Formats: sequence, C-alpha cells, structure tokens
Amino acid sequence: MSNKNENNMETNISRRAFVGAMATLAAAGGMGAQTVFAAQNLPPMAVSAINHMTLAVSDPAASLAWYQGLFGLPIVARQGGTIVLQVGDGPQFIAIGGNAS
Repeated sequence: MSNKNENNMETNISRRAFVGAMATLAAAGGMGAQTVFAAQNLPPMAVSAINHMTLAVSDPAASLAWYQGLFGLPIVARQGGTIVLQVGDGPQFIAIGGNAS
C-alpha cells in the first residue's frame, strides 16, 4: 500500500500499520482523539470525515476474505475487478482492486 508524504513522494505502509492506524481512528471517536493521540505521542490529524478508500492488492480474493473476516464488511457492489465493501451504515466504503505495485 502506498501513499504520498508532504513532499508528494510515494511512501509505503504495511497492512499491519494501516490496520493499526484505522483502529486508532476508530478508537479516537469513542475515547476522545486527544487521549488516543497523546497516549501514542502522535500529532492529531485534521480530518473531518473519510468517505472511502481504494486498496490495490495483489490477490483481491484473499484480501476480500481477510477484510470481511476482520471487520465483517458486506459486499455492496462489484465494478469490473473491484469489490466495494460497505463500512457501517454507509455511505462510506472500502474498494478492493487488483494490480498492486
């Protein structure tokens, strides 16, 4: 999984780090963001909402099984080789597609 840093350069993040970050964001909603971020010595990220994310993976079927097994997300659409999973009551979603680099 890759993203861009402050210099607009691509950086990689492991699946473990990604899931840990998502768990932190989820916990922040229930415990108070200041408490969660202060406990980890992390600066708070200014986010008002996350609508969706798309993951490019090397094995979409295995990734689908992994994310559904971990979070229980239902499939709400298939668009070509991309599988769309609903998060909560929606409209938020996670899309899983092939061709990871």
